[in-house]
Amino acid sequence: MAGKLVPRQIDRFFADGAGGGGAGMGAGSQVVRGQVQSVADQFGWGSGAQWSALSNIIQKESSWNPAAANSSSSARGLFQMIA
Repeated sequence: MAGKLVPRQIDRFFADGAGGGGAGMGAGSQVVRGQVQSVADQFGWGSGAQWSALSNIIQKESSWNPAAANSSSSARGLFQMIA
């Protein structure tokens, strides 16, 4: 069950403004990766196979850009979740 919450918790982290902003927050920045890994770690996904899978999904979906938006749908965020 907790595994299903990880993407939502991470996207919510950035949507609520907790992810901060400003310098160093560009797509793929180490700041974004570090913050995502910190949230994922709370669910036991911050290392190993879980982190590798999560990292690969984020890379493919949004290139680590928390502000990513799909112009042909309502998909937004790191995981391109449909709003």
